[in-house]
Amino acid sequence: MPNLIVTQRNGILVVDSRLIAQDLGIEHRALLQSLDKHIKSIEDAFGAVAFEMREFKTKQGNRSTEKIAWLTEEQATPVNDFFP
Repeated sequence: MPNLIVTQRNGILVVDSRLIAQDLGIEHRALLQSLDKHIKSIEDAFGAVAFEMREFKTKQGNRSTEKIAWLTEEQATPVNDFFP
């Protein structure tokens, strides 16, 4: 994941799950499904995953929301294990 942009949030370095999905060449929805499936293991090993709901405008001009995970390096690294 060499092209990911690291952001500091609340004093912690994190990566946006949308960028991880893009880097892995998968849909963001698939990444979130995998996170949901393995959340207990990830949080037990690496601490709580931070989620955010973001509102955005669709191409048609409507408003919608999307769920984003903000993952630390330790949390993001095992994601590769779920997407060969």
